[in-house]
Amino acid sequence: MSFAVLPLFAQNVAGSHDSTLEGAIARNIVPVAAIVLGILWLIVYSVMEEWRKVRVAEQNAILKKEMLERGFTADDIVRVIRNGGPADKMALKSKANPEDGA
Repeated sequence: MSFAVLPLFAQNVAGSHDSTLEGAIARNIVPVAAIVLGILWLIVYSVMEEWRKVRVAEQNAILKKEMLERGFTADDIVRVIRNGGPADKMALKSKANPEDGA
């Protein structure tokens, strides 16, 4: 089997359809596909990144509301939001349940 038969590897051989639309597509399919897929990837990445930012903001708003309802001070809320580490989560649990002895 010759590579000239496959449209992806079309070569300039006698009788090939280089001057037609089929020949142009065969010569340019890989670069065009790479450009289209690259643009599609950028669009999907941008949408997902913005979606992630919205979800993080929603979760922070829920956390702030719950902390206000439990009686945390503004300084405590700022500290938890800025750090967000496991130690702060443990402090949140101990303040929420003072009868646990923690």
